[in-house]
Amino acid sequence: MAWGGLLLAITAGYGTGCSGNVVIGQGGSGGTGGQGTGGSSGVGPCPATAPSGGTCTEEGRRCTYGENPRPECRQEWLCSTGHWVTTKGVCIDPPPDHCAAVVAGQVCSTEGDHCVVSGSTLCTCSACLGGPCMVPPPKWSCAGPPTTAGCPATTPNDGTTCSKEGLECLYGNPCLGSGADVKCVKGVWTWNTMFACAV
Repeated sequence: MAWGGLLLAITAGYGTGCSGNVVIGQGGSGGTGGQGTGGSSGVGPCPATAPSGGTCTEEGRRCTYGENPRPECRQEWLCSTGHWVTTKGVCIDPPPDHCAAVVAGQVCSTEGDHCVVSGSTLCTCSACLGGPCMVPPPKWSCAGPPTTAGCPATTPNDGTTCSKEGLECLYGNPCLGSGADVKCVKGVWTWNTMFACAV
């Protein structure tokens, strides 16, 4: 699947599925680094710690915080009408037994389960594996850390400083609701908030 070049206009919301447009990076708690932005490149990193409701000047800017391997579960703050507001709580993880024996491509029991395997591999239970959604049963779709040189093992928070301009790293499978596509833009990791999923 070609992720680069598919960045589209930003819209609100978070989606899953096999086709269409998917918004990613709406977070709850947890990646590497402790800073982030809402796709605002070239303005420097966000505060080193969560703003916790203080004032802000960059309307629409998003900052994510924490170290959860699932980027959609990071703590998220948004600059809205001059103040930092939190936009999402933590994710609800599936019961531990649902993630006890995850094997990529094997049948799984609960559509929509998201599991972290070996600390950095993101797996989703879905009937939509790389194309149009099929009839049940769902199967595990897994993606390990990116293999591109320079990409961190886990998703850097949106807005954390970076040094390799243009480096793009894909984590998990955002089209299935768990993962992020991030790029180093003007010295700041920027989460691509919307792109087209291939069918």
